[in-house]
Amino acid sequence: MSLITKLSSLSPNRPVVLTIGKFDGVHIGHQHLIARLRRRAAELNAASAVMILHPNPLTVVRPGTSVFYLTTVEERVKLLCEQGVDYVLLQEFTREFSQTTADDFISGLLEHMRLVEMWEGPSFALGRGRQGTVPYLRTLGERLGFSVHEVSPLSIMGETISTSLIRRLLGEDDIAQAAWLLGRPHAISGPVIHGAKRGRDLGYPTANLDIPEDIIVPGHGVYAVRCKLGNEWIDGVASIGVRPTFDHGPRSVEVYLLDFDRQIYGETLRMEFIAYLRPELKFDSVQALIEQMGHDIEHGRAALREPIPLHLPVPDRTPPL
Repeated sequence: MSLITKLSSLSPNRPVVLTIGKFDGVHIGHQHLIARLRRRAAELNAASAVMILHPNPLTVVRPGTSVFYLTTVEERVKLLCEQGVDYVLLQEFTREFSQTTADDFISGLLEHMRLVEMWEGPSFALGRGRQGTVPYLRTLGERLGFSVHEVSPLSIMGETISTSLIRRLLGEDDIAQAAWLLGRPHAISGPVIHGAKRGRDLGYPTANLDIPEDIIVPGHGVYAVRCKLGNEWIDGVASIGVRPTFDHGPRSVEVYLLDFDRQIYGETLRMEFIAYLRPELKFDSVQALIEQMGHDIEHGRAALREPIPLHLPVPDRTPPL
C-alpha cells in the first residue's frame, strides 16, 4: 500500500496546514518545521500535509546537473509518515511544472484542498522564476483565504542545518556529525550482487551492494555498520573504495557481515553507518591487507558496542516565530 496521498483524494471540507519542499534526508531541521506544522494543525483541528518536490529542481532547470540524494523518495515518504504527518503528497518537478506561475500553482491546490496555512523556511520560493517567495505568498493568501508562516531554520555553530551540510559531512567521513543532524545514522540500500569474490579468497567474504548512482555514499574508507536484511539486524564492517591493493577498479560498496554465513544474492540490504574506522589504504602485500582486515573487524565490533550519540548540542529546537 502506497503511503503517498493523491491530491485528488483529499477531503475538500477538512482544513489543511501545508508545507512544500524537497525534504531530502528529513533531517532535524525538517523535523523542527514539521513539528511546528503538526502542532498548529492540531490547534486548528486541521490535517497536516507535506508536499515533496522531486526530482531536485536543479536537474530540470539546469539540464546535466548532477544531484546526489541522501534519501530516495520512498524513504522520504516513510520518514515523514513516521513524523506523524497526516498526508504526504508528491509533485513531480518537470520542465512543464517549472513554468507554472505561483498563482496558478496555488489556485490548483485550492481546487483540491481547503488550505488554511502554509509553513515554510525563509528561503522558500515556488513557481516560475521563483516568484512565490514567502512575502509574495502572504499577499496572495490574503486574497485567497490562507496565511503563511515563516519558520527560522535550526543552526549549529552559526551554520544552518541543511541537506547540503550533511552531504559535505558525509564526504568528509564525519559520520557522527551527519548522524546528529539527521537524527539517525545515514543509510544506503541496494540489492546484493556478485563481486570479484576476493573477500572470500582472503577469508572475509563480503556482500557487494548495487547502490543507485544518485544516492550519496560516504567517502572511501572502512566503516562499522549495522545492516538490515528483511526484519533481521546484522552487524558488519563495510569497505567503500577502489581496491588500491589490487586493481583500482570502479568504486565498490561491500560489507563483511559479522557472525553471518548465508547466501543473500539478490536480496536487499540496508546499511547504516555507525562509525568511521580508517581511510582506504594500499598495502604492500595481500598478507598485510588480511592482517589489517582482522584489526578492522576487531575495531568495528568495539565501535558497534558503543551507544550512538544522536543528541545535538543546539539551542531550543522550537524557538518562537
